[in-house]
Amino acid sequence: MKGIRITNAGSCCLLYDYLQRNSRTVSMITILSLLAQTVGSLKYLRDCSIVYNNLTPKNIYVRKNLNVKLKDFTNSCFVAPDDE
Repeated sequence: MKGIRITNAGSCCLLYDYLQRNSRTVSMITILSLLAQTVGSLKYLRDCSIVYNNLTPKNIYVRKNLNVKLKDFTNSCFVAPDDE
Protein backbone atom coordinates (compact mmCIF):
# COMPACT_ATOMS: atom_id res chain seq x y z
CA MET A 1 0.00 0.00 0.00
CA LYS A 2 2.30 2.72 -1.27
CA GLY A 3 1.71 6.18 0.17
CA ILE A 4 -0.37 5.00 3.10
CA ARG A 5 0.90 5.23 6.65
CA ILE A 6 1.15 1.78 8.18
CA THR A 7 1.60 1.53 11.94
CA ASN A 8 3.69 -1.20 13.53
CA ALA A 9 0.78 -2.20 15.77
CA GLY A 10 -1.37 -4.44 13.63
CA SER A 11 -0.56 -3.06 10.16
CA CYS A 12 -3.20 -0.31 10.07
CA CYS A 13 -3.71 2.77 7.95
CA LEU A 14 -6.02 5.72 8.27
CA LEU A 15 -9.42 4.93 6.81
CA TYR A 16 -9.40 8.30 5.06
CA ASP A 17 -6.05 7.50 3.39
CA TYR A 18 -7.24 4.03 2.41
CA LEU A 19 -10.36 5.42 0.72
CA GLN A 20 -8.44 8.24 -1.00
CA ARG A 21 -5.81 5.86 -2.32
CA ASN A 22 -8.30 3.23 -3.49
CA SER A 23 -11.22 5.49 -4.45
CA ARG A 24 -11.66 3.93 -7.89
CA THR A 25 -11.33 0.30 -6.81
CA VAL A 26 -13.17 0.10 -3.47
CA SER A 27 -16.59 -1.46 -3.93
CA MET A 28 -19.73 0.02 -2.44
CA ILE A 29 -20.11 -3.16 -0.39
CA THR A 30 -16.68 -2.58 1.17
CA ILE A 31 -17.49 1.06 1.93
CA LEU A 32 -20.79 0.08 3.54
CA SER A 33 -19.03 -2.62 5.55
CA LEU A 34 -16.49 -0.10 6.87
CA LEU A 35 -19.31 2.30 7.73
CA ALA A 36 -21.30 -0.44 9.48
CA GLN A 37 -18.23 -1.44 11.51
CA THR A 38 -17.65 2.17 12.57
CA VAL A 39 -21.27 2.59 13.63
CA GLY A 40 -21.16 -0.80 15.36
CA SER A 41 -18.07 0.28 17.31
CA LEU A 42 -19.82 3.44 18.47
CA LYS A 43 -22.91 1.46 19.46
CA TYR A 44 -20.75 -0.96 21.45
CA LEU A 45 -19.13 1.94 23.31
CA ARG A 46 -22.55 3.45 24.00
CA ASP A 47 -23.80 0.11 25.33
CA CYS A 48 -20.78 0.15 27.69
CA SER A 49 -21.74 3.70 28.84
CA ILE A 50 -18.74 5.25 27.09
CA VAL A 51 -19.07 8.48 25.11
CA TYR A 52 -16.47 8.69 22.33
CA ASN A 53 -16.01 12.42 21.78
CA ASN A 54 -13.38 12.43 19.07
CA LEU A 55 -14.81 10.93 15.88
CA THR A 56 -12.68 12.40 13.11
CA PRO A 57 -11.19 10.89 9.94
CA LYS A 58 -7.79 10.77 11.67
CA ASN A 59 -9.13 8.53 14.44
CA ILE A 60 -10.54 5.73 12.31
CA TYR A 61 -8.09 3.09 11.14
CA VAL A 62 -8.56 0.14 8.84
CA ARG A 63 -6.50 -3.03 9.17
CA LYS A 64 -5.25 -5.13 6.26
CA ASN A 65 -8.19 -7.50 6.80
CA LEU A 66 -10.52 -4.47 6.42
CA ASN A 67 -11.57 -4.38 10.08
CA VAL A 68 -12.10 -0.91 11.54
CA LYS A 69 -10.35 0.32 14.69
CA LEU A 70 -11.02 3.53 16.61
CA LYS A 71 -8.18 5.35 18.32
CA ASP A 72 -7.62 8.32 20.62
CA PHE A 73 -9.94 7.87 23.54
CA THR A 74 -8.51 10.89 25.40
CA ASN A 75 -11.74 12.87 25.27
CA SER A 76 -13.96 9.86 25.97
CA CYS A 77 -15.82 9.53 29.22
CA PHE A 78 -18.08 7.18 31.13
CA VAL A 79 -21.67 8.19 31.65
CA ALA A 80 -23.97 6.93 34.37
CA PRO A 81 -26.68 4.67 32.98
CA ASP A 82 -30.21 6.04 33.18
CA ASP A 83 -32.03 5.04 36.35
CA GLU A 84 -35.20 3.27 35.39
